[in-house]
Amino acid sequence: MTETPAAVPATSRSAWRVTAQLLGLWVAAIVTYYTAGWLVPVAAFLNAPGLLVPVVGLVYGLSFLAGTMTPAATRFTATAGRRALWAGVVAVGGFLVVIFTAAVSTDARPPVVVGMLMLTLPFPAVGAALMDRWPARLVGLAYLAVLVAIGIATPGSFGEFWELLRSFNQ
Repeated sequence: MTETPAAVPATSRSAWRVTAQLLGLWVAAIVTYYTAGWLVPVAAFLNAPGLLVPVVGLVYGLSFLAGTMTPAATRFTATAGRRALWAGVVAVGGFLVVIFTAAVSTDARPPVVVGMLMLTLPFPAVGAALMDRWPARLVGLAYLAVLVAIGIATPGSFGEFWELLRSFNQ
């Protein structure tokens, strides 16, 4: 008998399942960062947005896999259809936050470890913002709010961000 999203009680969404799903999303982002992340600056340099499709596709597929491995963590991953939509929101939302973070940090030149964290943690943060459990949701939303606040506080960051997005339309 298959369970519907409404049939998965909130009490079965224990903290370890939520943690496992968020760690799975972070692993998906790290794998993407090290295998296909180099395509992002190449796409910007060559003005070829089509080169971003494999990057988003890889993080989407790995996010779907993380949701498949932990279906009881949230109601959005309880069925295959909802899991596909959830993985799309995580992949696209995380990718938009990564583009914003990269545009904000261009002048900062953070150390490699800090840069890797800034470019991989948005995916589990978006996933956490979609959780049913309030503590996880608040942590994800707080992290995303901090990224936006840093962007607002950094002079000229939005101009660089919009220029990067506009460069793909030319």
